[in-house]
Amino acid sequence: MKQIMKLAAISALMALAACGEGNSNQDRYIAACVAGGYSKANCTCASDTLHAELDEDSFSELVKFHESIVKEKDEAARSVMAMGAFGNPKLLDALEKTEKIASKCMQAARSKE
Repeated sequence: MKQIMKLAAISALMALAACGEGNSNQDRYIAACVAGGYSKANCTCASDTLHAELDEDSFSELVKFHESIVKEKDEAARSVMAMGAFGNPKLLDALEKTEKIASKCMQAARSKE
């Protein structure tokens, strides 16, 4: 439970929604990530890496998950949504990759500063 909440929190932070903005899932991911307070370089790194590592359906599900988590303001409802990821192996895999990639991209961005 704590692990999935951690993954959901990281995912939400990396993708605070800018719903409907951008032309592609990558654009939506980057816009949402930047809106969450991350640098464009960090967000582009995460988006590019996730898009390359995930199949299109998984990446699309990941973007939709981020948007739904961010739209929901109620913490309990977000917890229920995060637990729902356990029932979707593709989404769960994508969330685990998001955590690893986010960490690598943040380190890379810091080393360039």
